[in-house]
Amino acid sequence: MNLRKYLDKHGIKITFFAAEIGVKQPQLSQWLMGKGMPNVINAVKIERATRGLVKCSDWIDDPM
Repeated sequence: MNLRKYLDKHGIKITFFAAEIGVKQPQLSQWLMGKGMPNVINAVKIERATRGLVKCSDWIDDPM
């Protein structure tokens, strides 16, 4: 599941989630728009905050 779908499905506001994982809202918005991706530390924070529904590996485009 991608993060945008997770936030929408659970009715979580971007500002709340950004604060929960310790990043600024504009940075999280950039990731959600596909303009960059979180580093490993932030990807792990996202995975933990979403209880594993958004995995670190979800940020990597797998062409296979």
